[in-house]
Amino acid sequence: LMRRIAQGDSLAFRQLAERHLPSIHAYALRLLGRREEAEEVAQETFLRCWQSAKDYDGRSRPTTWLHAIAHHAAVDRLRRRREASATDYVEAVPQSERTVALIEEQERARALQQALDALPERQREAIVLTFYQGLGNREVAQTMGLGVQAVESLLSRGRRKLKELLLEGWGPTDQAVASGESS
Repeated sequence: LMRRIAQGDSLAFRQLAERHLPSIHAYALRLLGRREEAEEVAQETFLRCWQSAKDYDGRSRPTTWLHAIAHHAAVDRLRRRREASATDYVEAVPQSERTVALIEEQERARALQQALDALPERQREAIVLTFYQGLGNREVAQTMGLGVQAVESLLSRGRRKLKELLLEGWGPTDQAVASGESS
């Protein structure tokens, strides 16, 4: 598929995009937390893929290569955002239209996203690539330009910090549930 894309085959490119665009978009959204920016990163990723397909050397899976492109584009945006001192985006949820269970689920997801956002950048990236994108440690290492042991260390520290952050934000009832205790 990548060879065909390098030769200018737009049908092959469309197949690749249909297969991987949802995953790349989800990855960018997890890193950036902003839907519009995630869409732009996904578009940028596939534009770069089309323009640079001839540079793909086949040493990694196309998925890993695409994630690396998206990773660099998202990190660039995060750096620019920090430089501009942009404020965090919080999506308003109209509670009148939601059930209690859905609201609670959204609050948990928001808490998890806030905890992810609070992690150091490299830990967050490793966790998102591993747990949300389903990449193995070797692929994460290639994507991030690190060794496998460095990725394993980032994951270990990141999971520990996530657990700490999430438990800090939970009430006593939720802490009992998280620790396996019953009321």
